[in-house]
Amino acid sequence: ALLLNGKRAQLKGVIWHEDSPDHGSAMTYEQMEKDIVLIKSLGANAIRFAFHPPHPYVVTLCSRYGLLALQEIPAWNVPGEVLGDDFFQTLGEQQTREMIRRDQHQPAMLAWGVGDDFDSSDPRARSYVERMVRVAKEADARPVYYGSKMLGIDVCSDLVDIACVSVPANDLKEFKALLTEWIDQHKSQPVMHVR
Repeated sequence: ALLLNGKRAQLKGVIWHEDSPDHGSAMTYEQMEKDIVLIKSLGANAIRFAFHPPHPYVVTLCSRYGLLALQEIPAWNVPGEVLGDDFFQTLGEQQTREMIRRDQHQPAMLAWGVGDDFDSSDPRARSYVERMVRVAKEADARPVYYGSKMLGIDVCSDLVDIACVSVPANDLKEFKALLTEWIDQHKSQPVMHVR
């Protein structure tokens, strides 16, 4: 179970990307706040900032409006041979430290992500995840996660605090079956569906 201030927490969240039809990713402060207020009004209690850390003002807004924030470094869709590369891991360490240093004092911060949809079935990914988790834990005590699509073949999810999964299913019955299987495989960890 995921405990927040000693109490079991159930996250009801959305994924948010900085994007505006008028200005692309160069959103105004007013647009950012309007989005956060809208997300809060939906009944959400968490926002996942996928693929890269958001503008720092958005994290401040999460703290102001009482939304939990999960943010991650831009390690998305990376193949195993790249994950195992020392230079790539060094860049990942630097990005992880910078992300945590910038926002670790924000009350909204719930967890740090070390990537999404990378090839977590490749044994070389284990060294990447181990290294990023170690760096994150040295900098801050909050939980660490990454998003996986590798149901049944993931070899890294035991290294993180939250076992996040994106279930690739078009049928509700299939979705439930696959998610139940993932939950059964991760009984010692909180599980979160990230799509």
